[in-house]
Amino acid sequence: MKRRIRILLIEALVIGVAVSCLGGVVLCENALRLPADMRSTPRAGFGFPVEIQAADGIPLRASWFPPRDPGAPVVVLLHGVADSRHGFAGIIAMLQRNGFGALAPDSRGHGISGGDQFTFGLKEVGDLNRWCDWVEKSSPGSKLYGLGESMGSGTLLQASGPGTRFRAVVAESPFATFWMVANHRVGQLVGFASTPFVAGAFVYARLRYGLSFSDASPLKQVSKPGIPILLIHGAKDENIPIEHSRVLAAANPTRIQLWEVPDGDHVDASVRAPVEFERRVIAFFRAN
Repeated sequence: MKRRIRILLIEALVIGVAVSCLGGVVLCENALRLPADMRSTPRAGFGFPVEIQAADGIPLRASWFPPRDPGAPVVVLLHGVADSRHGFAGIIAMLQRNGFGALAPDSRGHGISGGDQFTFGLKEVGDLNRWCDWVEKSSPGSKLYGLGESMGSGTLLQASGPGTRFRAVVAESPFATFWMVANHRVGQLVGFASTPFVAGAFVYARLRYGLSFSDASPLKQVSKPGIPILLIHGAKDENIPIEHSRVLAAANPTRIQLWEVPDGDHVDASVRAPVEFERRVIAFFRAN
């Protein structure tokens, strides 16, 4: 009887490991790519088209909205998963009427930028550095700021450590670590058993693509000395819960401000509270 129980336990363990591994493969492959029909097409007249090349050779494309006055500040805008540069139309108008220029790239694997994968900051930080190089050459003397949403805000925060070119960054609905947000999102689908699937996906990503998602951690960077950060997060965000921003803010309260938007959902502060959003963001940039 005891031997039979041991065999059943071993079989259950083997099945559990196999299911976790298979689930991790499926999870990873789906998380790294957008379906082709979700990638946006260019919109005529949306800024000046710009193209550069990433370190791995893929083309990166953006829309450039030069500052009204030479040397005026410029904001680099980074969108979230399944969005594109066009999602920033309203914020670009806000920045322009306040005298700021803007660069709005399509992230790798999104819009009309190249690549068939996105990596939640692991490669996007390098892409962002190349965009900063471009802005510094195209608008010499301009102070450089960043504003990101969701995945884009996670990328900005991962690029906010020592050596950054930004004077300050605004991050709306960021994740604290990719491990935390992956567990939350998978947990919404499978419940409390999310951790084995996420662990399997992390192992598969490392073995198959050389991607160490444990390093996709804004929390690591914001815990260090660095530039001022304004976090914006909706109190009712179910995509990336507000606890992520609270964890980030608590890690370095002298460096980080947090605006919690009552009744706010995922990256909707500029629509839900447009006057307050503009007041806070513009004042924050001007103060830094």
